[in-house]
Order: sequence, then C-alpha cells, then structure tokens
Amino acid sequence: MRACTQNGLTALFLAVEEKHVEVVRMLLTCGAETHVKNKAGASLLKVARDTHDKEIIKLVTEQATGA
Repeated sequence: MRACTQNGLTALFLAVEEKHVEVVRMLLTCGAETHVKNKAGASLLKVARDTHDKEIIKLVTEQATGA
C-alpha cells in the first residue's frame, strides 16, 4: 500500500490524522507501511503522537517497533 496524495500522505497517514482508530487498525493488519514520511518530512509516528490519541499512538508504535 504505497499510493499517496501529492503531499505524500498514504491512506494510513490520513486515517491517523483523522483519528479513525478502526481504519488505522485495519490498514496495519493489511500490511500498510509504518516507516514512511510525508513530503514535509514528518514520520507516521510523529503524526500519530501529534493526534494525542493514545490508541492510535499505541497501534502505530507497536507496528513500527514490532512489539
């Protein structure tokens, strides 16, 4: 899953930004990449942390670290 917008946002980035926990979970289960950055250079983990949503941060962190 590497399709992205002009700004480098993947479906996972968009789901994280919009705080759609179930969509984030589904995309991660389907193998969406977590080690990507948008065109501004922000990592998915940074974007997740910026949401202040504990569940999203946990999901992205666990997937990114293999925990």
